[in-house]
Amino acid sequence: MAVAKFLNKYWGAPVGNFKGADIGENIQVRSSINLTAKMVIRKNDNLNDYYVFSIGKIPNYEIIGFIKGVDARREEWYTDNGNGRPPAWFVPQSALKKFKNESTSK
Repeated sequence: MAVAKFLNKYWGAPVGNFKGADIGENIQVRSSINLTAKMVIRKNDNLNDYYVFSIGKIPNYEIIGFIKGVDARREEWYTDNGNGRPPAWFVPQSALKKFKNESTSK
């Protein structure tokens, strides 16, 4: 909801939608409460979708940036972090594109 508000887009409140777009037809939202977290892109994630990363918890979120799925699949980001889940791409926050709007806190 925070990302939709930031983008001034309608949020249809999809619940349990872990594969499709969260906002519109091609925007997926990833989030973490860990301030230093990397954004995770998994093997089955849509290459053509845009992934927006936010950090925080209710009611304070910071919108860090975004990346297109195809651009997130860089070899150096592909990692098996040993948590029992399949390897994935862990995109550093510094690699995310910033939004033109200077204020990213919502």
